[in-house]
Amino acid sequence: MTHDALITEFAAAGFQRDGYTVLSGVLDAARIAAVKEFVAASLEPLVGPVEYEADVGYPGAPSHRDAVGGSTPRRLLHAYARAQILRDLALSPQVGRALQELLRGPVMLSQCHHNCVMT
Repeated sequence: MTHDALITEFAAAGFQRDGYTVLSGVLDAARIAAVKEFVAASLEPLVGPVEYEADVGYPGAPSHRDAVGGSTPRRLLHAYARAQILRDLALSPQVGRALQELLRGPVMLSQCHHNCVMT
């Protein structure tokens, strides 16, 4: 990687090994705060569409929404269509560049799989 790469070799190796990484310093504090505020406002009161813990069917997940934790929001769905703040985040040059470095090539935005905010 070049000296001005966003992604360290350590982060890239972790992404290749684990399928995810946590990046610090890619986004400015004001944008992070604004997105957090938007998400918090979308959780209380809850603004759908949403996927609940009981909906996922993962091992250990509650079997129905009336079970303990079953009505906990897991994902705010349709993130890109929810608000301009999320569209701006998804299309930001910083996010695009980080993804290009992690995926080692060009990227495109998908509004299908994992077009969501994990809560």
